[in-house]
Amino acid sequence: MTSTQSNHDLFAVQSKYQPGSSLTIAQSPTTVLLRFALIAAIISLAGCAWLGGHHDDATASAENANPPNSASSGSSNPPDNPPPSADSNSHNAANPDTAAQQAAVQANLNRLFIERPSEEQSAGSVFNPGGQRLLNDKAEHYAQFTRPLLQRLYDATEDVEHQGLARNGVPANLRPVIIEATMDSEGQLTELVLQQLSGSGAVDQAMIKACKKGLWSRNPPPEALMPDGKYRFRIEATIKNYMRPTAYDDWMLRTHLGLALE
Repeated sequence: MTSTQSNHDLFAVQSKYQPGSSLTIAQSPTTVLLRFALIAAIISLAGCAWLGGHHDDATASAENANPPNSASSGSSNPPDNPPPSADSNSHNAANPDTAAQQAAVQANLNRLFIERPSEEQSAGSVFNPGGQRLLNDKAEHYAQFTRPLLQRLYDATEDVEHQGLARNGVPANLRPVIIEATMDSEGQLTELVLQQLSGSGAVDQAMIKACKKGLWSRNPPPEALMPDGKYRFRIEATIKNYMRPTAYDDWMLRTHLGLALE
C-alpha cells in the first residue's frame, strides 16, 4: 500500500466522523465468536463455583440437623439372641418326679459293670477273651481278698462253659446275670440268690455252678464282715458268643465278670 492510499483511507474515515457522534469500527466474524466463547466460559466457571459452595453448605446443614446416634441406631435392630424370658425358663425346669426316675434308672445302669468298660481288666485268652472287675469301693479296699476270689470264679466259669455252653453257643442279646452270694465267716459259701435272669436258663444255671465251684476263701478278712457276721457279694456276669472256627467246632465265648463286696 502506498502512502497516498493510506492518507486517502484515513481522510475517508475522518470525513465520515462528525463531532458528537459515536465511532463504529467494523469487526470480523472470528473476533465476535471468540468474545462470545470467552464470556460463556466465565459464566460457566462462576456458576460451578456457586453450586459447589451451595452444596457444601447444604451438606453441613444436614449433618448438623441429624447428628449420628449409635445408641439409637443400635437399639432399632433386634438382637440376634434375645435373652430367654421367665416363661421359657419355667418350661425348661425339670419335673422332680421325672428327674427322680431318671436318676434311679441311671443308678441301676451304673451298677452293671458293662457300663463302665474303662475299669475292666482283661482276662481269659485270645481264643476266649473276657474281662473282670471290682464293682465298688469296698471290694477295691479289700482287693487282696476279692481279686483272688474273682479270679477263681472266672476260671470256674470258663470250665462250666466248656462243659456245656460252648457246644451250641448262647442266644444273642442276653442280659447280665446278677447273683447275690453269701459266705460265712469261715469263707464257705452258704447261699446263692438269682436277682436278675439273663434270658437263658442254660446261662443262669452255668453261673450258679460256677459260683458253687469258685466262691470260697481260706482266710477272709474279719474287717470285711457284715453286721450279721457274714460276707455278702454281688456277682454280675455277661456271656456272649465270640467266634466259631467251623460248623463242627465249639463256640469260643466272651466272658465278663464283676464282683461287689456289700
